[in-house]
Amino acid sequence: MDITPIWDHHHAHLRPYVKHLPLHHTAYPICPICHANRAITVVANLRFVDQVWQNKRQIVYCFDCDRFSLPDQNATDLTAVNAKLWFSTPTILNIEPTTRCNFNCWYCVGRQMKQQDLSLESFETVLNHFPSLKVIAIVGEGEPIMNKQFFKMVQLAKRRELIVLTISNGSTFSQSVVRQLCEEGVDYISVSIDSFKAETFAQSRCDGNLNKVLEGIAKLREYRDSHGYSTPIIGLKGTLFKHTMNELLPIVLLAKQQGVDVLESFQPLNRKASYIQFYPKDKQPWIADTDRVNEQINQAQEVAQQILPRTLKVASGYGLDLANAGRKNGIRANCDQEWIYSLTTGDVTPCCYLKEPFDPAWNLNHFQIDDILHNEYYEKVRFNLWNGIFPRYCEGCDKTLEKIV
Repeated sequence: MDITPIWDHHHAHLRPYVKHLPLHHTAYPICPICHANRAITVVANLRFVDQVWQNKRQIVYCFDCDRFSLPDQNATDLTAVNAKLWFSTPTILNIEPTTRCNFNCWYCVGRQMKQQDLSLESFETVLNHFPSLKVIAIVGEGEPIMNKQFFKMVQLAKRRELIVLTISNGSTFSQSVVRQLCEEGVDYISVSIDSFKAETFAQSRCDGNLNKVLEGIAKLREYRDSHGYSTPIIGLKGTLFKHTMNELLPIVLLAKQQGVDVLESFQPLNRKASYIQFYPKDKQPWIADTDRVNEQINQAQEVAQQILPRTLKVASGYGLDLANAGRKNGIRANCDQEWIYSLTTGDVTPCCYLKEPFDPAWNLNHFQIDDILHNEYYEKVRFNLWNGIFPRYCEGCDKTLEKIV
């Protein structure tokens, strides 16, 4: 039953996190080897002497004896273990062009980050280090178009025949910006709207002017259509709160009137611990309402999709899968990101909600994407996230709260 020698032959660096977010008590079996009650189940593919692989077998790892075991089966015929089951062939990069913004939204972590731009030289280096790239989302915690090199970045990406996505607050859509969005070939741009009422909109999207945003959307749609361009497709997203949770449908109707093409997503306030710490004290109690807000959003989605088609549905018509769902492990809720996320510094992080560098070796300015993907520390992070063994920095993420695997 003890398969540790063969596990270590293939994956000596892959171990479950000792310090992880609590799991349901049934996730901690008794170790078959030392009988301690500090074991955990992980998943791997196993090959036996008949050369046939058995996929997604449950394996017990014990924190006390540091051994892997295969319960209820003789493992003497085991010849190989493959525990690298997470998605490992990404073709989509989300890179942060700037942390600067002309809005001052109170719930945006970008206002707490170092205010800086991604340089054009770094952007080009990142592209050179990611030869398998097919889609690039020039998106971050700031307003992308405020980076003066934004359209030069788009040019570099289009020369490599990449699909270019971005997100904007919509306030920067001057006539020249609208023209360049179309002429340079941006394929998709979504605009964030939190309320259909100008006064309420300004309360969350501080320094924002809803009428200016709506005028910008209309200007982009008119220029695009009148000049014979098919892109950018214009999407809609936003954040809703308890006092605006019934506004999804009015927002969608208003956005469609102005020229929005598709519905991307609406979400409640982000309840990750790394975000909450930056919320104003008077707003932190709003976290308690997120489940109710999310339920209201989900209830309105069906009608909203009759007004505007979903972004994912439209993207699939272009042969583009933007779901980023990853693969399930079959035992518990997990995280299997299919995108790569990079900060303005070129540092790759495990997800878009983590805004601090993890390791100097995870930097697309200095390393090829394959070097990062095969970095032992990177693989250990992915191994744990794929198995649903979440580290402390994932606290509050919706994936850690899912009940269905």
